[in-house]
Order: sequence, then C-alpha cells, then structure tokens
Amino acid sequence: MGNASAAVRRARHPMPRAVTPAAEKMRRHRERAARGEACYRVPIGAEVVAFLVRAGWLPDREIYPDLEIAEAVAALLRDTARRN
Repeated sequence: MGNASAAVRRARHPMPRAVTPAAEKMRRHRERAARGEACYRVPIGAEVVAFLVRAGWLPDREIYPDLEIAEAVAALLRDTARRN
C-alpha cells in the first residue's frame, strides 16, 4: 500500500519539465508582443558598423558580437524616434 500512495503523490505532483529552447523563444516573443515590440532580421554590412562607430554607438575595435551590434542599432533607432 505504501508504494501505491507514493505513485499517487508522484502523479499529482509531476517533476517540473525542463524548458525547451522553443518554449523559451515563444515566451520571449509573447513578452515582446505584449510590450508592442517585434524583432526583425536586417542585414548589416561593414559600412553600417563603421557608421555606428563614427556616430559613437559602438566602440572602435575589430570584432563585435552580434548582440552588441543589434543593441547599437536599436539604441540608434530609439534615439532617432524620440527626436522626431
């Protein structure tokens, strides 16, 4: 009888599942949508990176992580939108 009650307890309280990458991606999508935001894939070439450096949105160096470039572009666009 002890084993049966343990089985019932496990059935009522299942182990938490690991969050899958797809579930995490959907969660971020829903959070952005709730804030009225979206993500877009935009090709960024060397000339745009050079502009971001000249304009002060990126530090001057040889290599940039993708996220740093994305954040610089987003900051530039937010600043421009606020000014206009």
